[in-house]
Amino acid sequence: MARTTILLQDDLLLEVKRLAHTKGTTVTAVIHNALRDYVGAQPQAGLPSFTAVSRTKGPETKNLSRQAKKLARRAVDPYEGSPRAGRR
Repeated sequence: MARTTILLQDDLLLEVKRLAHTKGTTVTAVIHNALRDYVGAQPQAGLPSFTAVSRTKGPETKNLSRQAKKLARRAVDPYEGSPRAGRR
């Protein structure tokens, strides 16, 4: 398990401490459970559809290859690999 530091507003920290005390658990457990519930409720990113761009030979296909690369770059999120929002 990894250790991390988070910044909370004072009133939120007091609520977390109160909840931990009421439930007979730790502040760490309350935050852990809240994050697990939050992350679990998020929609899962789907796998990207397969897109291949290959190099082609000949002047008649050179522009087509360039266009395909531009379209592929615009359609796929560089960090997630999934389609960008609003583009399909």
